[in-house]
Amino acid sequence: MSVEVIRATSEQGLLTKTVTISSADVLQLNTSPVSLVDAPGAGKAVMIVDAIASIDFNTAPYDTSGNLRIEGGDEYQIRWVAAGFLFATKTRHVRGFFNSLGGVTAGETQIVENKEIFVKCESADPQNGDSDISIKVYYRIIDV
Repeated sequence: MSVEVIRATSEQGLLTKTVTISSADVLQLNTSPVSLVDAPGAGKAVMIVDAIASIDFNTAPYDTSGNLRIEGGDEYQIRWVAAGFLFATKTRHVRGFFNSLGGVTAGETQIVENKEIFVKCESADPQNGDSDISIKVYYRIIDV
């Protein structure tokens, strides 16, 4: 049996990055998303493998908007969501889930070249909370 390598790639193995977000920044997390992974450059894309969100509960839960979302902007047709995460009343760690925005049509993609990946609140800025959060993201940089 012989195996022929048609094309070698420069894809990297699994990478991780942890970003801690202060409670003051969480209160603006819809209007001011926080970068998790920088745009990787031309011909490359970030492929999110998994993520874990942690909240170090202080004294007051957030209200109004509790869903965290990791995405790469409107072009991405898949997002990581931690539903109700910011409504926590104790320190906790949550593994979110990937949520497809519907079927991928001929003009759409789930992985977009050279795009930053960021975290934001899903619908509005949260209110009243005072806890720091951290996001640990597992990802790969792939050739596209």
